[in-house]
This record gives sequence, structure tokens and C-alpha cells, in this order.
Amino acid sequence: MNKIFSFFVFFCFVSSIPGFSEEIISSKVKKVTLFTNYALVEKEAKTEVKKGLNHIFIETKAFSIDKDSLSVKIIGKGQIYSVKFKEIYLKEEPEKNIREIEEKIEELNMEKNQLLDKISLLEKKEEFLNSLINFSKVQIPKDIKTKFPSMDNLEETLSFLDEHLSKIYEEKEEKNRKIKEIEKEIDFLKKKLSSLKVPHKKTKKVIEVLFDSKKDQKINVETSYLVYNCSWQPFYKINVPPDLKEKKITMLSKIIQKTGEDWENVKLSISNAIPLRGVSLPSLNPWFLNIYPERKLQMKKNELGKVLLYEMMPATSEKEAGMVHAERKVLPLSFEYEFPGLLSIKSKEEETILSLFEKEIKGETFYLSIP
Repeated sequence: MNKIFSFFVFFCFVSSIPGFSEEIISSKVKKVTLFTNYALVEKEAKTEVKKGLNHIFIETKAFSIDKDSLSVKIIGKGQIYSVKFKEIYLKEEPEKNIREIEEKIEELNMEKNQLLDKISLLEKKEEFLNSLINFSKVQIPKDIKTKFPSMDNLEETLSFLDEHLSKIYEEKEEKNRKIKEIEKEIDFLKKKLSSLKVPHKKTKKVIEVLFDSKKDQKINVETSYLVYNCSWQPFYKINVPPDLKEKKITMLSKIIQKTGEDWENVKLSISNAIPLRGVSLPSLNPWFLNIYPERKLQMKKNELGKVLLYEMMPATSEKEAGMVHAERKVLPLSFEYEFPGLLSIKSKEEETILSLFEKEIKGETFYLSIP
């Protein structure tokens, strides 16, 4: 009796849960913290949910994600049941494309057949004209008496044959050219069609969130995860003026971003936290500096014969524009450099160079003079 009662209570509880609602929502990358060989991406999305259980799918285009790093926070009334990374299959779209390609191939075949019919008609005209020419080569039967044509008649006949045969050749050539173009397009569409008919399904990478909403409401979904295929490396630029004063060193960052997901108008930070598993301390290589050559003065006469002095490079009275640097933050185990404003770094093969800081240095300078 207790078992029956327990089953009845469980059945009532399950039947009272509202049905699932599912949707794929787009999200925006808001902040990126770039480490030496991966990045922490923080995204934000907004959506509406119904009361009860909701399957929320947040799309991501990143090639490689650390699944164990997934974190989701929802601003709204309810509870998060589960968060996981998965791939979902796209439905109906390939079938629609297959139908469109098949219809296009059918139209091209009809157009090709029409051109072939026209070529066949032209060939019959050509055959008829050639028969007129061949007729003149055949020995006329003796029982048929004919009068030899005059020169005017011959010229008119030759002109007629030349005009119509030339026109037929041009039309045939044009239609054969169109047929070749149609055949190329049909071959291309057939290859595309065969690739679509291969038994594989197109997928989308999403973060699946199971959320139990207390009411119908609008919610903000904040997600974060680690992505690979990105890195940064420091390199330095040293400026030594000819007077050997105010020597400056500038630290720059060389950023590589090939995650598959563009970072548009994001808050970017760079961290020097380095995983030390199986690595050793780097060795310093010497730098060789050379003195900057001074600009030489040349003498030149103007139209009035006066001697003028001018520099090889024209001097400017405007002050040199400065470079924007990142703000340095000291963390318990590392440093972090946060860039001002919002930056955009697309997923591509090219490198992005950003300045981290600039500092004046003191030290002695030695020259090596070679005659």
C-alpha cells in the first residue's frame, strides 16, 4: 500500500511540472582575460523564459573549449539545474538545400536541351546549303538540259551561301559555348549535391543550461569558459636618443587570436600567469644597441643666391603623439594588464600588437667604434 501511495505522489509531482521550452540565443563577448596559451572569455545574453523548466542554448563559435571550465550565472528568479557543453544537430536545412539544387539542375538541363534542339535545326540548314554546293559537282544527266548561269547569278548564289553558312557557324559556336558553361555549372551542382547527401549532420556548439524559472520573466545569462588557440608574448622596444638622456623601454604584447570566435568591443586584459608544469626558467639573451645617426645639414642656394641651411628631414614643431598603455594590476600570484576602453580582435592568422607600459631607465652606455 505504501508503494502504491508513493508512486501516486511521484506521478502527481511529475505531471505538475510544466513542459520544457527550448531556444538558441545569441550572446555577446564582454570581457577577455588572455593568458600565455588560453583565454578566459566572459559572455552575456538576454532572453525570456516561461515559468517552469527551460532548456537554454547559448551558441559559441570557439573551436576548442575547456568543458570543465564552464560557469553560468543567471540574473533572475529561479534555480539552475545543470550546465554542460554539447553539440546539437541542425534540422531541415540540408533537405531544403538539396531540393533547391535539384530544381536548379533540372532547369539547367532543360536549357541545355533547348540549345541542343536549336543546334540540330542549324545543322539541318547547314546540310541543305551544303547539298546545293554538292549538287554543282554532280554530273547533270544528259536528258536534262540546263542553261549555264551568268556571272551575276553565280555571285548572288555565292553571296547567299556565304552569308547564311557564316551565320549558321556563328550561332552554332555561340550555343556550344553556352552548353559548355551550363555543363560546368551542372557538374559543380552535382558535386555539391553529393556532398549534401552524405549521411552526416551539421552541428552547432552550444552551452546548455537547464533553468527552473519561478515565473515568466526576462533574465540575463552570464557565461564564462576557457578557450584555446590564442596566446600572447611580450617583446621590448628601447629608445636611446643621441644625447644618451631619457632612455625609455616599452613593453609590447604580441597577441595571436585564432579561437574561431571574434572579440568585438570587449574589455581586454593580459595576465602574466604562466603554468609551470614541465617548464624551466628562460635564459636572457644579450641585446646589441647602436647609436642613432644624426641628421646632416646641407647647403643650397636659393633663387636670390643666398645660402640656405636645411635638414635632410624636415623639422616639425608639433609634439609627437603618445601611445596608450595598459593599466597594471597586482594580483596575489601574478600581474594583470587591463587595456583602457573597448577593443576588437578578430579570429584570424594575423598578429595584434598592443602596448603594455613605458618606463624611463637609467644606465651607462658604451660605444664600439669601427673605422
